[in-house]
Amino acid sequence: MEPLAYSPEQFTAFWSAVTGIAAVVTGLVAIFTLLALRSDSRDRTRPVVSADLLPVTLSHGTSELVIQNVGPSVAKEVQVTFDPNITEDIGQMAAYIARRYSKVIPTMGPGRRLTNVYGHWVGDSSDKLDEPVPKDLTVSISYKDTHGRRYTDSYELSVGTLRNQTTTSPSNTDDAGMKRRWVTALEAIARGIGRQ
Repeated sequence: MEPLAYSPEQFTAFWSAVTGIAAVVTGLVAIFTLLALRSDSRDRTRPVVSADLLPVTLSHGTSELVIQNVGPSVAKEVQVTFDPNITEDIGQMAAYIARRYSKVIPTMGPGRRLTNVYGHWVGDSSDKLDEPVPKDLTVSISYKDTHGRRYTDSYELSVGTLRNQTTTSPSNTDDAGMKRRWVTALEAIARGIGRQ
């Protein structure tokens, strides 16, 4: 059997087709890369409004609800909802939370932090809080970026996460030790103020 002979025109047509297919594939890869870069850029620059329950410093057994914009841009029309719902009739601290988040927050700049005392353990070694706020809740936050794109984030929170937190107390509580600690604390405060 004789080997097939191809004319120069056939070779040219074949390589033209291969080049055309390669160009189409390269174009598609470039388009997908640009779309991915655009999405990545949007994700890195969008606002991110988060919710958390955190222990209150120097107030053992107290937790606070913290809603904050941890993203690098402004969040607009921020709406916070709770499941189960937090209402004013639950208690005095819950009433502040219910009132604060009953309305849309117009803007939250980067680093903006809203805090409310959420609950305090009764202190009788029981699992009771001083107000009957839900121990487990879902916080849903809906907001827009400056371009009008809407985001919704949900956070499942539990005060039980904070329940068994441990801390340490300094051992140098005599007069000389306390004076050394005061000096160290004042130096740390002065350094912090100096950096601002």
